[in-house]
Amino acid sequence: MKTAFSILFVCLFTSGLMFAQDLGNSAPKRKGAPQQPAQTCATDEVAQNMFRQNPASLQLHQSMEQEYRRRIQEMGNSAYERMGGDPILTIPVVVHIVHRTGIPVGTEENLTDAAVISVINEVNDRYAHSSGTTYSNPYSGVNIGVELCLAQRDPSGNFTTGIVRHADNTLAENNLVTYNTQLGYYWNTTQYMNIYIVHSISGGGASGVAGYSTLASSHGNNGDGVVIVYDAWWSGLLAHESGHYFNLEHNFQGGCPNNNCLTSGDKVCDTPPKSSAGGAGSGCSPSNSCNTDDDDLSANNPFRPVASGGLGDVTDSNENYMDYSGGCWGAYTVGQKQRMRLAITTTRASLLANNFCFFTNNDAGITAVTSPSASVCQATVSPVVTLKNFGAAPLTTVSIQAQVNGVVQYTYNWTGSLAPDGTANVALPDLTLVSGDNTLVFTTQNPNSGADGYIANDSFTYVTNYGGTPPPMSQNFEGTFVPAQWSLINPDAGTTWQQVSTTCNAGSAYINNLSYNAPGNLDHLISPLVSLTGFSGVTLSFDVAYAPFSGYSDGLLVSVSTDCGATFTEVYNKSGLTLATAPATTSAFTPADCSQWRTETVNLSSYAGAQILLRFTNVNGYGNNLYLDNVNLTGAVATGIRVQAKVFLEGAYNAATGAMVTTLRTNGLIPAAQPYSGAPWNYGGPETAASPPVNITDWVLLELLNGSLNMVAQRAAFIRSDGQLIDTDGTVGVLFPSGTVTAGSAYTLRIRHRNHLGVLSAATVTIPNASAYDFTNNANVKGQGQVKQVSAGIYALWAADCQSNGAITYADFNKYFSQSGTSAYVAADLNFDGAVNTADFTLFRNNAGRLALPEAR
Repeated sequence: MKTAFSILFVCLFTSGLMFAQDLGNSAPKRKGAPQQPAQTCATDEVAQNMFRQNPASLQLHQSMEQEYRRRIQEMGNSAYERMGGDPILTIPVVVHIVHRTGIPVGTEENLTDAAVISVINEVNDRYAHSSGTTYSNPYSGVNIGVELCLAQRDPSGNFTTGIVRHADNTLAENNLVTYNTQLGYYWNTTQYMNIYIVHSISGGGASGVAGYSTLASSHGNNGDGVVIVYDAWWSGLLAHESGHYFNLEHNFQGGCPNNNCLTSGDKVCDTPPKSSAGGAGSGCSPSNSCNTDDDDLSANNPFRPVASGGLGDVTDSNENYMDYSGGCWGAYTVGQKQRMRLAITTTRASLLANNFCFFTNNDAGITAVTSPSASVCQATVSPVVTLKNFGAAPLTTVSIQAQVNGVVQYTYNWTGSLAPDGTANVALPDLTLVSGDNTLVFTTQNPNSGADGYIANDSFTYVTNYGGTPPPMSQNFEGTFVPAQWSLINPDAGTTWQQVSTTCNAGSAYINNLSYNAPGNLDHLISPLVSLTGFSGVTLSFDVAYAPFSGYSDGLLVSVSTDCGATFTEVYNKSGLTLATAPATTSAFTPADCSQWRTETVNLSSYAGAQILLRFTNVNGYGNNLYLDNVNLTGAVATGIRVQAKVFLEGAYNAATGAMVTTLRTNGLIPAAQPYSGAPWNYGGPETAASPPVNITDWVLLELLNGSLNMVAQRAAFIRSDGQLIDTDGTVGVLFPSGTVTAGSAYTLRIRHRNHLGVLSAATVTIPNASAYDFTNNANVKGQGQVKQVSAGIYALWAADCQSNGAITYADFNKYFSQSGTSAYVAADLNFDGAVNTADFTLFRNNAGRLALPEAR
């Protein structure tokens, strides 16, 4: 009896095994072309590693094989009666040439484009069986109706040749255990077949490996694809490895046993059983290594006994691409074609969903928002966006739709003339904002009055804050200068604030008054808008360093505006010796150490409840250098502590709009009471909302963890269509009651959802936080692969954890199966449309095997 690992391929042979032919020695040798040494396929080792590291992936593979077997049985002998005539399945391919630094194009692994294109064309000829060669096996030598095309469009919608070069000394040496090359350079594996040409393959004790592929059950994983060593790059090996990619096993898999051709060996009934790899005689003459061809008496087996209408025992098919017989390779069988096309049209069907093989005439998109700024004081703003022509034809007309927080405010019709790859800034009509963060989505439609050739690049999402973000606000001037949302006012366009490093701080704001001979001139640094609504005590602190120049005096002013910068009120004013933190000097002052810095504190409690701007002003006196650092604005919340976070849920997220659907809210399916009172959450919180706020996608559970990752507080909240967590009263952020957490303390955030894998913040968050912690940014999520990319640079929680146990397994499929056909608020509704159907199963199938971090469960 076969074990659970009977599906694994025994591809990687020791040097003691000898083959009459091998994977790489049949390509014609030509000067300057890659030479094919005797190397082997490591697909089985890759599969074993995956199944061993992630048992759920084995379970998924087995269930997929079960479904394949069922479908093949349903097709019956019709497949053998239909030798051709199937529609061509076109697969978009990106070839990553990962070469060592300094290797010229056309040398070693840095193959020329022509060498890549030639092999792609040749493998398509092999797929089509253009040779027309016939074989003793009447089912061998068919056109499988599959074609690889080099992608013409990259994931951002830009033109590409489908060949991408990466100079990388580390990742040119591929590790088949860690998928290092793939994880470093993959394009979306649900949309592209990724092929990697590398300098070498190693890992797990492997040596002499020519290539390998992941199986169809790996579809959508970041490591999915084909890897081939440069000197084994030829069409025969690509036909072999792509066979694995399209779910073929070796034709010698399992040896001679053949009691049921649907489950024995390679699970393809028209490939005769074979005892071992290779074994062809002179001139590729076949041997007959097994006499078990006719053991399966069923009608499924074309080699059943002659008396039963079959062909009986036949010779081996050494011409088969899935053997180790490179010099004899020439054909797939009808059954292999059936299995490959089944994999492409089911498990890998998303490869067919986008027209990436063609660069269309009409394709437009929004690539940036230049106005409004990230923080605004008025509810009405006049947006300016950057329009790009991604198409091959000049762009003369396009509609631009503008949304605020998921609601369309207008559609603007643009006319003009924009050359291919050209951009233009477009001033749009006014938008109306609400208090707090506003998610603006600008989307192009109907370029040149026609259909858009690629909708994934149509939209741009931008967040602007109206009314200010709450404290704490912190700025250490160690990042980009001027910091985001800060502004610099330099009235005389002369010397002004700039960034510098000192012995005490990696970055500080600094102005060179020593060389700035403009007494009385003012230079301002202005903070983002800060909302003090709900705060009772407010404190501003900052660090200053200054030494006067004898006989000259500079000053530092701090002012507050409550009218969006129209007027300012002075709250701090020091100059000369009063400002000094070090003795006067006639040399350029640089703080010698931290003792020459001083922390200043200003009580701003009188501004509680207001929206304020802070202005730091250098008053020039032609004196000496002034340094400013570590600006902090903190406040005490009167009734609780608000925590802000942003997260998207896969399934609910719509890449075209940049927002999540609100169907459950629209259809009245979201429960009034929080749904996390039962196992495994067992949260007894009282959160309810008789009428959930508009633009709500679902409930989530936000938890705060201490330094030991023990939970100290939790609250159920709504998730808005733009990803913002909001309280039950519709206010942005989740309010934790006073006493449950401590203002000014740092916590790890954990977000859990009833049918998605939970996540942890990669960094601790000091609360209350001035802006939402953004889980849609992969870098902000703890652990590799804990969120799924749903569009360019946007990540979401993995869907399909229907059991809410932190693992997507067959048990979640059982939940889907039991709830299939249901129209209600249930766990198996993974795309939030209020119904459980095949769309939800697709999400499960793509994500099966995913695990949350233990501490995120």
